[in-house]
Amino acid sequence: MFRLLCVDDDLDKAREAAEAFTTWVKDNPYVQFEAETETSFGAAMKRLTNERFDLVTLDLHGKDDPQPAVADKGPEMAAGADAHDPAQQGMRVLEELRKTRFVPVIFYSGFAAKIQNLQSPVVRVVTKGGDDVVNLRQAANEIYGTGLPKLIRQIEEEQRSYIWDSIDSDWKQFGSHADPDELAYLVARRLAAGLTHEAIKALLNHDRDQARPIEFYIYPAPENEIKTGAIYRDEKTGIFWIVATPACDFAQHNAENVLLIGTSELCATDSYKKWYESKWVPGSAEGKPGKNSYNDLCKLMNNRSKERFYFLPGTFFIPDLVVDMQHIRQESIEGLKVQEPVCQLDGPYREEFLLRLSKYYGRIGTPDLEVQAVFDRITGHRPA
Repeated sequence: MFRLLCVDDDLDKAREAAEAFTTWVKDNPYVQFEAETETSFGAAMKRLTNERFDLVTLDLHGKDDPQPAVADKGPEMAAGADAHDPAQQGMRVLEELRKTRFVPVIFYSGFAAKIQNLQSPVVRVVTKGGDDVVNLRQAANEIYGTGLPKLIRQIEEEQRSYIWDSIDSDWKQFGSHADPDELAYLVARRLAAGLTHEAIKALLNHDRDQARPIEFYIYPAPENEIKTGAIYRDEKTGIFWIVATPACDFAQHNAENVLLIGTSELCATDSYKKWYESKWVPGSAEGKPGKNSYNDLCKLMNNRSKERFYFLPGTFFIPDLVVDMQHIRQESIEGLKVQEPVCQLDGPYREEFLLRLSKYYGRIGTPDLEVQAVFDRITGHRPA
């Protein structure tokens, strides 16, 4: 059961919001809600800090706010009122949440039009006085659609079951050989093992045989250190560069300079331009040149083209890129330290990129095999 806290200085409005969720039966992805109400924003902040909730609906203004002069009774805004003023109690609750813990927020306010810029995948804004039940449920659906509520519950259950069902129950058997200060490593690695690409796909019912672009990257880069696979953007040229120096060189402090491999945007490549001229896609009228250009582009994006190139799919923080193994430069450690990486390649794509780079520069040219002679032998054919 998911826990919901509805915060509004008008108790009737808080109860209406709660009822929209507790009576939600059909197509409720959360299955069931246990809803509680609060008319005190201060009490709500304490509860959100000290208790576990999965979702909160939050009015913007409280009775003690200096503005607006007109109560939260509709989309009209009092003259001079500032919905973004941190003095507003709803905003204070949001800021406190941002400092202490993560709980998705649905602002439910007559002043929703003034706070639309707060909207994000985990903060939604619903206007009072419309089709409230439908809109509140839609906002909750959008938050659930991120997968975060389900993922957070899974992480909590993983750590609970592992610590109590494995560590605690097995301690008597292994306690004399186990060091308590190693437990944190065990738990961390166990949680990491449960958060693999495959595990997340299974949790969210995504296709296990298809990789989404977001799976290629860690965003933002997790540490303020230069790492193999980190991707930087040159502010002057706009070119994205990937760190290809082996991780062992960083660990052993053997790297004075960093090897960087350059990229170009997919739309600037010859493969893309040839396809774009025809815009051929499956189902189009037959046209061999267009079909061939489409197939060539697909090979490039599936990394089944020349070893010289490696495709990186775009997402909200990076465009579609094609890495060119011949586009190389070096940068000093100190010079790169002052730059912030955009993101970092995640495994196994980081390893695939490095393997492709190694194969490209480690290849040995040899004459082509005389295939016809082999064919003649295995078929019993003897040339005249």
